[in-house]
Amino acid sequence: MRLVALMVGLGLLLAALALSWLAAMGTPLSPHLVIALSVMIVAVMGLSGALMALLFHSSRKGIDDDAGTSG
Repeated sequence: MRLVALMVGLGLLLAALALSWLAAMGTPLSPHLVIALSVMIVAVMGLSGALMALLFHSSRKGIDDDAGTSG
């Protein structure tokens, strides 16, 4: 769960950086753009964290040890 929280926090930081960069480039920041960009970045980072947590859990429990072996 800590990994997911870390990834969501990183997503918030990246969203702030992306919005700052867009503002510095002179892009008009409509509320729809800000909301869509923020939600998309945080959702992708949260999903990435959740999938990595599942991968680490699977590896720790040995669930994937028999994958690829016949018999």
